[in-house]
Amino acid sequence: FPDDDLMHDLIDLYFAKVEPYFPMLHRNTLEQSLSDGLHLSDRRVGAILLMICSMASQHSDDPRTLNEGTESEYFKGWEYFRQIRLTHRFEEPPSIHEFQLYPLASLYLHTTNISGVAFYLIAIGIRSAHQKGVNERQFVVPNNAIETELWRRAFWCLVVFDIYGSTTLGRPRATIAENIDANYPQEFDDDLREKNTGISSEPVTNSSSMLFWVHYIKLFEIIGFANRAFYSVKTSELWNRLGISGPEWNHKALIELDAALNKWFDTIPNHLRWDPQGQSETCSRQSSMLYATYYWAQYQVHKPFISRSDTPSTFPSVTICANSARTMIGLLETQHRQHPFVALPLLIATIVLLINLWRGLRNLIALDPSKELDYVRRCINILSMYEKRYV
Repeated sequence: FPDDDLMHDLIDLYFAKVEPYFPMLHRNTLEQSLSDGLHLSDRRVGAILLMICSMASQHSDDPRTLNEGTESEYFKGWEYFRQIRLTHRFEEPPSIHEFQLYPLASLYLHTTNISGVAFYLIAIGIRSAHQKGVNERQFVVPNNAIETELWRRAFWCLVVFDIYGSTTLGRPRATIAENIDANYPQEFDDDLREKNTGISSEPVTNSSSMLFWVHYIKLFEIIGFANRAFYSVKTSELWNRLGISGPEWNHKALIELDAALNKWFDTIPNHLRWDPQGQSETCSRQSSMLYATYYWAQYQVHKPFISRSDTPSTFPSVTICANSARTMIGLLETQHRQHPFVALPLLIATIVLLINLWRGLRNLIALDPSKELDYVRRCINILSMYEKRYV
């Protein structure tokens, strides 16, 4: 484990820089475990602490978070991560701490040069959740509301990561929407003190701090449907069973998905509407994550309808994608000037604009190449802020 002063700094960093955007843990429960010294006697609790230190190290400038023998920031936190045994004994379902390691490790590995390993951990985690029944609405840990909620939080993180990995890597998902009936995550009310039942707090619905994550999940559910509608290996079989042609299916699916995205956008909670001047750091980052992912989702929905440059299209998909890319770049540029954080959709935005530029030049469409290239340069400038630390 790191030195005590560094360990507490890293815990603070984790709950300030990671937990608000990917809620998986409960700080009061964790700190009670550390106070009781469980991380020294229970390897599962110790593994969670090491995982927290690994992830928080990526946000720390303390030289002690570097891997021994190197000054490269690519390996921040690796000294802690390499001590963790990531898979549980498969003869029985994992404990809550073993289960939490799957989404935590997946999120950490995604920023490393072995990010592909994360997809295997996501699959194992989801299979373990099915074995435990976490994907079902009636799932409950008897007499322990906190642990029940922690199982659900970790599970929904895995679902989001699964959809994201499937979308970006083009691989089949580990689960699908029809196999998920779990309640959405809820917030803990930490004003309730420990009772004789051993439960220190109860989940509370509709808390503003959890509204971001639930709305984020709903957006990824739309993206997951788009993956199945447009990118399945045997999509033609679905068309045949429904008795419709491929173009007709695509047209109907696109209309439904556009409507779902519009409805999702219209229901963004008021405190998470993009406001570069009047938001706290946490709300600003949450807002920018929602908006950037929404524009990325538009690209995923319209990508199949970006036709070859010499082929006419009935949908203005390339225009929609290009406009979304420009809007995303402007939003994230403002966000990075105030509260920098890694925004992966920027790379897609750059590619979209380069495709749009190439199409315009080839088809002699009136556009300003210097303006498009300026957006591309702005993307590169933002991404360059992270090249020392992230692969």
